[in-house]
Amino acid sequence: MTYTHSHDGKTHSHLISKESVKTYFDNAAEQWDNNLKKNDDIIRTIIGCAGVGEGMQVLDVACGTGVMFDFYLERNVAGITGVDISDKMIDVARKKYRKHDNITLLALDVEYLVSDKGYDVCMIYNAFPHFPDHHRLIKTMYDLTRTGGRLCVAHGASKAEIDARHHGSAQHISLGLISVEEMAELFEPYFDVDVMISDDEKYIVCGVRK
Repeated sequence: MTYTHSHDGKTHSHLISKESVKTYFDNAAEQWDNNLKKNDDIIRTIIGCAGVGEGMQVLDVACGTGVMFDFYLERNVAGITGVDISDKMIDVARKKYRKHDNITLLALDVEYLVSDKGYDVCMIYNAFPHFPDHHRLIKTMYDLTRTGGRLCVAHGASKAEIDARHHGSAQHISLGLISVEEMAELFEPYFDVDVMISDDEKYIVCGVRK
Protein backbone atom coordinates (compact mmCIF):
# COMPACT_ATOMS: atom_id res chain seq x y z
CA MET A 1 0.00 0.00 0.00
CA THR A 2 1.14 3.56 -0.71
CA TYR A 3 0.81 6.08 2.09
CA THR A 4 0.79 9.83 1.52
CA HIS A 5 2.44 11.96 4.16
CA SER A 6 3.67 15.46 4.79
CA HIS A 7 7.39 16.08 5.13
CA ASP A 8 9.14 19.45 5.13
CA GLY A 9 5.95 21.09 3.92
CA LYS A 10 5.65 18.84 0.88
CA THR A 11 3.39 15.93 0.07
CA HIS A 12 4.96 12.63 -0.87
CA SER A 13 3.76 9.18 -1.82
CA HIS A 14 5.96 6.52 -0.31
CA LEU A 15 5.77 2.76 -0.29
CA ILE A 16 6.48 1.08 3.04
CA SER A 17 5.67 -2.48 4.00
CA LYS A 18 5.83 -4.10 7.42
CA GLU A 19 7.70 -7.04 5.89
CA SER A 20 10.42 -4.66 4.70
CA VAL A 21 10.62 -3.14 8.17
CA LYS A 22 10.93 -6.60 9.73
CA THR A 23 13.64 -7.67 7.29
CA TYR A 24 15.66 -4.48 7.82
CA PHE A 25 15.71 -4.83 11.60
CA ASP A 26 16.24 -8.59 11.51
CA ASN A 27 19.39 -7.95 9.50
CA ALA A 28 20.56 -5.19 11.86
CA ALA A 29 19.82 -6.97 15.14
CA GLU A 30 23.15 -8.66 15.91
CA GLN A 31 25.15 -5.44 15.55
CA TRP A 32 22.45 -3.07 16.80
CA ASP A 33 23.87 -2.44 20.26
CA ASN A 34 27.40 -2.05 18.92
CA ASN A 35 26.27 0.65 16.48
CA LEU A 36 23.88 2.36 18.87
CA LYS A 37 24.26 6.04 19.72
CA LYS A 38 22.33 7.14 22.79
CA ASN A 39 22.41 9.83 25.44
CA ASP A 40 21.44 8.54 28.88
CA ASP A 41 20.40 11.97 30.15
CA ILE A 42 18.06 12.52 27.23
CA ILE A 43 16.55 9.07 27.70
CA ARG A 44 15.97 9.82 31.39
CA THR A 45 14.26 13.07 30.40
CA ILE A 46 11.99 11.12 28.05
CA ILE A 47 11.24 8.54 30.76
CA GLY A 48 10.37 11.38 33.14
CA CYS A 49 8.06 13.08 30.64
CA ALA A 50 6.37 9.73 30.06
CA GLY A 51 5.65 9.50 33.78
CA VAL A 52 7.24 6.10 34.29
CA GLY A 53 7.26 5.29 38.01
CA GLU A 54 7.41 2.64 40.68
CA GLY A 55 5.01 -0.26 40.40
CA MET A 56 3.89 0.53 36.87
CA GLN A 57 3.31 -1.73 33.90
CA VAL A 58 5.13 -0.39 30.83
CA LEU A 59 4.58 -1.36 27.21
CA ASP A 60 7.63 -0.66 25.02
CA VAL A 61 6.55 -0.63 21.38
CA ALA A 62 9.22 -1.58 18.83
CA CYS A 63 11.51 -2.22 21.78
CA GLY A 64 14.36 -3.56 19.67
CA THR A 65 17.12 -5.02 21.82
CA GLY A 66 15.73 -3.44 24.98
CA VAL A 67 17.53 -0.08 24.85
CA MET A 68 15.06 1.49 27.30
CA PHE A 69 14.69 -1.41 29.73
CA ASP A 70 17.44 -0.45 32.18
CA PHE A 71 15.93 3.02 32.49
CA TYR A 72 12.52 1.60 33.35
CA LEU A 73 14.11 -0.74 35.88
CA GLU A 74 15.86 2.25 37.47
CA ARG A 75 12.39 3.53 38.32
CA ASN A 76 11.33 0.22 39.88
CA VAL A 77 8.52 -0.59 37.49
CA ALA A 78 6.51 -3.70 38.23
CA GLY A 79 6.68 -5.06 34.70
CA ILE A 80 7.87 -4.39 31.18
CA THR A 81 6.30 -5.81 28.04
CA GLY A 82 8.57 -5.37 25.03
CA VAL A 83 7.07 -5.88 21.58
CA ASP A 84 8.90 -5.84 18.26
CA ILE A 85 8.03 -7.00 14.76
CA SER A 86 11.61 -8.27 14.39
CA ASP A 87 12.07 -11.66 16.02
CA LYS A 88 15.85 -11.24 15.72
CA MET A 89 15.71 -8.05 17.81
CA ILE A 90 13.61 -9.89 20.38
CA ASP A 91 16.12 -12.76 20.40
CA VAL A 92 18.90 -10.33 21.33
CA ALA A 93 16.75 -8.73 24.03
CA ARG A 94 15.92 -12.16 25.49
CA LYS A 95 19.61 -13.00 25.83
CA LYS A 96 20.31 -9.68 27.57
CA TYR A 97 17.37 -9.83 29.99
CA ARG A 98 16.90 -13.56 30.54
CA LYS A 99 17.38 -13.15 34.31
CA HIS A 100 14.54 -10.60 34.65
CA ASP A 101 11.27 -12.37 35.33
CA ASN A 102 9.32 -9.08 35.18
CA ILE A 103 10.18 -8.55 31.50
CA THR A 104 7.94 -10.13 28.86
CA LEU A 105 9.18 -10.12 25.27
CA LEU A 106 6.93 -10.67 22.28
CA ALA A 107 7.94 -10.95 18.63
CA LEU A 108 4.85 -9.62 16.89
CA ASP A 109 3.20 -6.63 15.26
CA VAL A 110 1.92 -4.50 18.15
CA GLU A 111 -1.22 -3.65 16.20
CA TYR A 112 -2.28 -7.26 16.78
CA LEU A 113 -1.38 -7.32 20.46
CA VAL A 114 -4.28 -8.30 22.71
CA SER A 115 -3.81 -7.58 26.40
CA ASP A 116 -6.07 -7.03 29.38
CA LYS A 117 -3.32 -5.38 31.46
CA GLY A 118 -4.23 -1.79 30.74
CA TYR A 119 -0.68 -0.45 30.66
CA ASP A 120 0.25 2.54 32.80
CA VAL A 121 2.67 3.83 30.16
CA CYS A 122 3.04 3.00 26.47
CA MET A 123 6.35 4.11 24.98
CA ILE A 124 7.22 4.43 21.29
CA TYR A 125 10.91 5.37 21.25
CA ASN A 126 12.90 5.93 18.06
CA ALA A 127 10.32 3.98 16.07
CA PHE A 128 7.28 6.01 15.04
CA PRO A 129 8.32 6.74 11.41
CA HIS A 130 8.55 3.00 10.69
CA PHE A 131 4.81 2.47 11.23
CA PRO A 132 2.88 2.84 7.97
CA ASP A 133 -0.52 3.71 9.49
CA HIS A 134 -0.11 6.37 12.16
CA HIS A 135 -3.81 6.64 12.99
CA ARG A 136 -4.14 2.91 13.53
CA LEU A 137 -1.05 2.89 15.76
CA ILE A 138 -2.36 5.63 18.06
CA LYS A 139 -5.78 3.94 18.27
CA THR A 140 -4.01 0.69 19.21
CA MET A 141 -2.15 2.53 21.98
CA TYR A 142 -5.47 3.88 23.25
CA ASP A 143 -6.86 0.34 23.40
CA LEU A 144 -3.82 -0.91 25.33
CA THR A 145 -3.52 1.95 27.84
CA ARG A 146 -5.57 2.17 31.02
CA THR A 147 -7.79 5.21 31.56
CA GLY A 148 -5.49 7.90 32.94
CA GLY A 149 -2.44 6.06 31.64
CA ARG A 150 0.10 7.70 29.37
CA LEU A 151 1.41 7.44 25.82
CA CYS A 152 4.80 8.83 24.86
CA VAL A 153 6.24 9.10 21.34
CA ALA A 154 9.87 10.17 21.54
CA HIS A 155 13.22 10.31 19.80
CA GLY A 156 16.62 10.84 21.36
CA ALA A 157 17.57 13.29 18.60
CA SER A 158 16.10 16.28 16.80
CA LYS A 159 13.46 15.95 14.09
CA ALA A 160 16.00 17.19 11.53
CA GLU A 161 18.54 14.56 12.57
CA ILE A 162 15.96 11.76 12.50
CA ASP A 163 14.82 12.78 9.03
CA ALA A 164 18.43 12.94 7.81
CA ARG A 165 19.09 9.42 9.10
CA HIS A 166 15.97 8.10 7.43
CA HIS A 167 16.95 9.56 4.07
CA GLY A 168 19.84 7.10 4.00
CA SER A 169 19.72 3.31 4.08
CA ALA A 170 16.43 3.33 6.03
CA GLN A 171 14.55 5.47 3.51
CA HIS A 172 12.48 2.56 2.20
CA ILE A 173 11.21 1.72 5.70
CA SER A 174 10.49 5.21 7.04
CA LEU A 175 7.82 7.82 6.41
CA GLY A 176 9.81 10.61 8.03
CA LEU A 177 8.97 12.17 11.39
CA ILE A 178 5.91 14.40 11.56
CA SER A 179 6.03 17.63 13.59
CA VAL A 180 5.06 17.66 17.26
CA GLU A 181 1.99 19.69 16.28
CA GLU A 182 0.90 17.00 13.81
CA MET A 183 1.60 14.35 16.44
CA ALA A 184 -0.57 16.21 18.95
CA GLU A 185 -3.41 16.19 16.40
CA LEU A 186 -3.05 12.42 16.08
CA PHE A 187 -3.21 12.08 19.87
CA GLU A 188 -6.18 14.40 20.31
CA PRO A 189 -9.12 11.99 19.86
CA TYR A 190 -7.63 9.59 22.42
CA PHE A 191 -5.08 11.37 24.62
CA ASP A 192 -4.84 14.81 26.24
CA VAL A 193 -1.39 16.06 25.26
CA ASP A 194 0.61 17.61 28.10
CA VAL A 195 4.18 17.42 26.75
CA MET A 196 5.37 18.76 23.38
CA ILE A 197 9.12 19.22 22.96
CA SER A 198 11.06 19.51 19.72
CA ASP A 199 14.58 20.91 20.05
CA ASP A 200 18.13 20.24 18.93
CA GLU A 201 18.46 17.18 21.19
CA LYS A 202 15.12 15.43 21.38
CA TYR A 203 11.52 15.04 20.25
CA ILE A 204 8.84 14.21 22.81
CA VAL A 205 5.05 14.14 22.71
CA CYS A 206 3.17 12.67 25.67
CA GLY A 207 -0.46 12.56 26.70
CA VAL A 208 -2.97 11.12 29.14
CA ARG A 209 -5.57 8.61 27.95
CA LYS A 210 -9.06 10.07 27.93
